[in-house]
Amino acid sequence: MHQFVYVVTDRPVEYGGLGSGLLKTLYQKEAGQLLGCDLGHTVVGPDETWNLEDQRNLEDLYMQQRRDSISTACASLPSQAISRNMHHAMAAREHRFLYCPVEKSASTFWRRFMHQLVLTHPMKSPFDVSVQTVYSGSFPAHKVKITETGEALDTMLRSFTKMIFIREPYSRLLSAYVDKLLAPNPILWSMWGQPSIALCQDPKTKPWCKDRSGYFRHPQRIFPAGEVKQPIGALKGIPSTSCGEDVTFPEFIKLATTNLVKTNPHVMPIYRMCSPCYANYTVIGHMETFDKDVRLLLPKINITENQVNLEKMDANVAYDAIEDSVHDSMSKAWLTQSLQNGIVIVVVVVVVVVVVVVVVVVVVVKVVVAAVAIVVVVVVVAKALVGVAVVVLVEVAVLAVVLVGVAVECITKLEVVRRIWRKLQIRGFVSWRVKPSDFNLDHRSVLHMDGPALIKVLVSANSKSSNKTELKLQKKQALKEAYNMLQVDQFGEISETFGPDFRLFGFEQRPKAFEYFSKADFVYTGALDFTKDWNMEKVL
Repeated sequence: MHQFVYVVTDRPVEYGGLGSGLLKTLYQKEAGQLLGCDLGHTVVGPDETWNLEDQRNLEDLYMQQRRDSISTACASLPSQAISRNMHHAMAAREHRFLYCPVEKSASTFWRRFMHQLVLTHPMKSPFDVSVQTVYSGSFPAHKVKITETGEALDTMLRSFTKMIFIREPYSRLLSAYVDKLLAPNPILWSMWGQPSIALCQDPKTKPWCKDRSGYFRHPQRIFPAGEVKQPIGALKGIPSTSCGEDVTFPEFIKLATTNLVKTNPHVMPIYRMCSPCYANYTVIGHMETFDKDVRLLLPKINITENQVNLEKMDANVAYDAIEDSVHDSMSKAWLTQSLQNGIVIVVVVVVVVVVVVVVVVVVVVKVVVAAVAIVVVVVVVAKALVGVAVVVLVEVAVLAVVLVGVAVECITKLEVVRRIWRKLQIRGFVSWRVKPSDFNLDHRSVLHMDGPALIKVLVSANSKSSNKTELKLQKKQALKEAYNMLQVDQFGEISETFGPDFRLFGFEQRPKAFEYFSKADFVYTGALDFTKDWNMEKVL
């Protein structure tokens, strides 16, 4: 086999060690970029062949470029941006493999991978273990926890295959918002949504804030045994503060860049969690090249593609995304929290009314006793007042029984479904052309729908979403529309907060797609408005 690839450009370029078969692979574009040439014009020897060694050489070449990018950036970063903290990482010592999770960058898949790598022999597919298992106490975290320090840690880093999967900050932030706030998540509505909205107490001076003046929510009745019913018509127009469910993307970005980045791994910069300048990662995977990067990793830790079930990766990932999106959001516990809010407030009001009535009765009786000396008059008046008090208390008790069953609704059951649907559309698993109404989903039909039934519908919707070009376009359009909502200074906050990540991993600090934002001519398709069907016709 020849030892050179000859590339016809303005000046010939030679690169030793690669057979010309590489020109027929999926890596043509990257090879061209790395060699600084145009692979569209080549001279190929007729007897040259492609083999696995050629492929690995090329893969190592583009991975070396990623490592070099990190090395160059590390040399210019300030010392405070260079961490030696590896507590977030996990290790499979038998396989001499270390992985540092980056949330919103396929970290759930890789946690499942680590679970199987450590606990199954030979290793079984990551898709054989549930998402819930790896985030529960059944995952033996002590087996993968890195306790080494000092020289022992240095030795581990020198001798282990080390991997990190990354994602550019803009996509990562949007993914966190879509997955944790746009999707039904009452826990994070409370932890992220409400604090985001709390920063907007004076929205007129904060242009990134949504105006919630005159904000109303319709009530609904919560019946015994926790059964959630749909809204009733009575007692309309109860004013309420937000449950956190209506937090906007700009409001979330403000909280993320000022608060969450310091403590929450879902939005924390990668350089702070995974210490790339210290770890010298062997494999730096990108979400955009996921399959290729997985194939590069596996032989380094003696795992086959069959063990990971790579040939069914797309189907498994799609089903996982659907199941994970539905599992908690449609659970009884989360539905109860999502569909009701404010019961405690109503009960407190009732109790206060009862207390006030009792106090008034007691005061009036004392006044009468002090002012009137005739016992008969006292008795008559007292009886009358007590009678009134009893009547009032009975009426209040009846009112309490009625009102204790009235709650202020956060969202309806149909909104739960539509939020899940839009999340999967933004992630590229369900086409914008496939709508909830195609499956006759409305307020009445979803009333008694459970999780498994919704999963079945969404799997069918996914099977009808086969245009991969449009699915990718959906993801890009959602990204552009989300960032079109930001104020100019918010881009500066993102750039400052994630500055080292942009430099370390070669990401654009202000992507070209964001340069053409104009309120006058930007095409808005309603990507983040789950209340309406998504219409992408204007951008196709």
